[in-house]
Amino acid sequence: MRYFFFCTKHRSPAAITDISTPTSATTIYATKISGGGVHSLVLKSDGTLWAAGHNGHGELGTGENDNRNEFVQVLSGVSEIAGGYAYSFALKSDGTLWAAGWNEYGQLGTGDNNDRNVWTPIYGQ
Repeated sequence: MRYFFFCTKHRSPAAITDISTPTSATTIYATKISGGGVHSLVLKSDGTLWAAGHNGHGELGTGENDNRNEFVQVLSGVSEIAGGYAYSFALKSDGTLWAAGWNEYGQLGTGDNNDRNVWTPIYGQ
């Protein structure tokens, strides 16, 4: 029996997880992965983008702001990915750039400071 201790930002006792009983999980075969601040992006060989984790600013691009503890498909036709702190970028196979998430400082390049919880195309000048 093995135990893992997880540290948190709180000064209370950490959670202890017993992993002696194996559980099954769906396998995702990834060609690329990218981690954001507290979310993860996975690109599969078929060009689908999958996301999991914190979604407080919409960084998963699911259309809402609920955190996800399992990977969900969020976009298709993707060739490259990048995760920032609470925001995400995806480059589609057609060359278009898409973004989702935190945009307080305009870091998504949308021309405003509004967060996006859906994948939004980014247009240059």
